[in-house]
Amino acid sequence: MVRRLFLLTAVFIISSVYTWAHCDGLDGPVVKAAEKALESGNVNYVLIWVDEKSEPQIKNAFAKALEAKNLEENEKKLAHNDFYGTLIKLHREAEGEEYTGVKPAGRYAGTFIPLADEAVVSNSMKPLSKALDNHQMKKLKKYFDAVIKNKNYDLNDVPAGRKFVSSYVEFFHHLEHLTHNVHNEG
Repeated sequence: MVRRLFLLTAVFIISSVYTWAHCDGLDGPVVKAAEKALESGNVNYVLIWVDEKSEPQIKNAFAKALEAKNLEENEKKLAHNDFYGTLIKLHREAEGEEYTGVKPAGRYAGTFIPLADEAVVSNSMKPLSKALDNHQMKKLKKYFDAVIKNKNYDLNDVPAGRKFVSSYVEFFHHLEHLTHNVHNEG
């Protein structure tokens, strides 16, 4: 019980300063997808995080980042960071949210976000059960189920990937809303 109260308090404090836009962090899913895209040379890893009209901008930024692979390490890092920033900016815009820059890694340690990401990776809500009660888990289940249903898309099926991202974002937004309501009611 004390752990749950601590986690809820930490979530409230952090989320009152930030919206839970963990997609804009260096350790968030958007940058992780960008890293996979750069390693593999396949832009589809990131196209799913933006809307269709943003594809040309992303493809251009991706090409520039790929071209930087033979440059000095600091120039390569600058090109990659520019790609990450462009990607996050366009992702946030597609969500109707403000872009406030690329955020540092590790800022959400101790909140629900790492637990929710762990749940998605493991296909199980069990990691979240450490911090949420049964009522909260039931409210979140349909959003989690949609993520899991859409998770195993074909990398070359960008619309299916976008469906996954949409369900993923909705899951996280609902988790944020749910935990805010619980804190404000308690």
